[in-house]
Amino acid sequence: MTNEPLAALDQVSKRFGSLQAVDDFSFAVRAGEVDALIGGNGAGKTTAMKMLAGLERPDSGTVRLAARPIALASRREGIRAGIGFIQQEFSVVDSLTCAENLLLGHPDHGRLLNRGEAAKTLRGQAERFGVTLDPDRIVGTL
Repeated sequence: MTNEPLAALDQVSKRFGSLQAVDDFSFAVRAGEVDALIGGNGAGKTTAMKMLAGLERPDSGTVRLAARPIALASRREGIRAGIGFIQQEFSVVDSLTCAENLLLGHPDHGRLLNRGEAAKTLRGQAERFGVTLDPDRIVGTL
């Protein structure tokens, strides 16, 4: 097994107007590891992960996937490259089912959701991770 990072941020920086959100930050994710970013509010954790996932482009530095520099232009490109990102705070639609919420906004599902396929996907994931969840349950009733 190689020690090469699966994904990495190399000396990335990001500025929003006069706010320096991330400054010369490096971070690497290797196979078999669990990593965490810890810091106070406004430390740049979310912005750094958005750069890794393609939701933000760094002003400087390099994003790497399998040791190769990449320039992801969107969340869709990040997902297709195998990079997932779930923000700490996210929204759900109370009137939709668990399965529909799971697929809502996923770039490969477009604007219309196939309810049967969404439920099937969620059942498979629940089984994979040993979780009991009714994909047809309305989120607002949880």
